[in-house]
Formats: sequence, structure tokens, C-alpha cells
Amino acid sequence: MIHPICVKDQIAYKPHKNGVYVFELASILPAPSIYKIWHADTKICPICRHVIVVGFSAGPLAEHFQEGFAEKVAQIEAHEAVIRCYEYPEEVTDEQDN
Repeated sequence: MIHPICVKDQIAYKPHKNGVYVFELASILPAPSIYKIWHADTKICPICRHVIVVGFSAGPLAEHFQEGFAEKVAQIEAHEAVIRCYEYPEEVTDEQDN
């Protein structure tokens, strides 16, 4: 199976961390707001050390409308490193990519 490839260094990413938490934030609200919690893994380029998030769980671990969501967020933030991601990031154009 082919693995994600670092375009800059033309080499496959290597496993970095398994079981990281990703907080998905709503970008359409006036202020960023966590509304889904995901589990994923990270991979790293062995040359430039660029890190990507891959291997997401089949579905979110928790969503904002579920009972105990705020407590779950607080518990994860207190004990784990968290990656935050907006649901709909700004689109990258060819001009920005260069």
C-alpha cells in the first residue's frame, strides 16, 4: 500500500503518533467553537519533519449536542495534546501554494 508522500522531499511519511485527538471547530459561528472530537494518527516526513493527520476514526468520538460533551473536552485538554481543525478551511490557490 502506498503511504502519504512529502511533495517537497519526495519521500513517504513515517508513523509519528497513534491515537491523537482532533477537535473539529465550527468556522461558521462568530467565535470558533468545538463541535466534534475525533481520534486519528499523525505521520511525519523523516527529512523536513512536516507532520500530517491521517487515519481518522470512522466517526466522531463525541459531538457538541451529546450529554457530557463539555466535560469530555475539558478532560482531553487537561491530559492530552490536541490538534484543532476548522471544518471548512480557506481554500488554497495556486498562488498561495508557491
